[in-house]
Amino acid sequence: MQLDGGDDFVELPPHILDKLTSATVEGWVKWDALGNWSRFFNYGKATYEINIGLRLTTSDLQVEIRPDGSLAPGNTIVVPGLIRIGEWCHIALAMDASGVRLYFNGALVGSGPYAGGFAGIQAGEHNYLGRNVWKDDTLTSALAEFKGQMAEVRIWNYARSEAEIRDNMGKNLTGREAGLVGLWNFNDGTAHDASPNRHDGILRGHARIVKAWRSRRARLNVPAVISGVVVDSQGNPVTNAAVRLFHQENVAATTTSGAGGSYFLVLPRAPEKQVFDVQASSGDLGAWVMDVTCRRGQGKEVNLKLTNAVSIAGNVTAFDASPISDVVVQVVHADAPPPDPARLATPGLVATTLTTNA
Repeated sequence: MQLDGGDDFVELPPHILDKLTSATVEGWVKWDALGNWSRFFNYGKATYEINIGLRLTTSDLQVEIRPDGSLAPGNTIVVPGLIRIGEWCHIALAMDASGVRLYFNGALVGSGPYAGGFAGIQAGEHNYLGRNVWKDDTLTSALAEFKGQMAEVRIWNYARSEAEIRDNMGKNLTGREAGLVGLWNFNDGTAHDASPNRHDGILRGHARIVKAWRSRRARLNVPAVISGVVVDSQGNPVTNAAVRLFHQENVAATTTSGAGGSYFLVLPRAPEKQVFDVQASSGDLGAWVMDVTCRRGQGKEVNLKLTNAVSIAGNVTAFDASPISDVVVQVVHADAPPPDPARLATPGLVATTLTTNA
């Protein structure tokens, strides 16, 4: 199904999802432009909604859930750098009493605590593919419609597991699978629902059905994901801890821990195999986990326990004991390899600072 970024979208019937406390929304999506807040899927109305789409005009994939007219802490999932223009990807959002989980090309890339499903929103006037429910608000006229293609959009009445999503995302369904609320595969040239439920959609604007080749699973860009929980020395979850992923001296990814101390570090285009260090900090607390091996398409669990961070202090002086300012002081791992004369980088770098006159 082709949308050209004008006033094109698919309108699904209203209120068909309102009673679902558990659900999964999934589909194949290809963005041809990074439109401002453009959506793959949007349920509800302005301020009361569940949406899946872009963050501003970036390549960040984002989920927003507004059950009470506002974004409560943890009800936004943002995964930087996932979307590539002109490249097919599979996106799935699963919801149940244990929370929400976002999958990209079959890999879990984010989660949140919201446990109400569609029933917790109670604003099912609109169910859109390719349209932002805020679009009609005169204050948000700069919002862009989706430009690109969609295929094999499915909604289920339960939270699909990672294995179910990964193993079935490349298959063509019959429409009679257990738990299927609706299947919009566009195979008959319309937006009709291929399930017996007949939740037929309407092609709006210049939305049209075209033939297109989707990526095979073997060619999909499946990210590497390092995830876990950040806790303090007593085992209590720590929210808003800064978590960084290092490859040698370079920062490969950053994030903050969310509800329950959970975090996800996603590498959209990771190499076949690489070794990382994971570092977390919150105030005077910190943690390091060294030599974490992760490869493309793999998920690795790394839990972090924060303890009192090490503080190193001292003075840099001349022979006459006068302080010297603006001297670079670095902390490196004891087992770090020697510096490469052809590079400015410092192997095994942990921290850097400058001396002052104080």
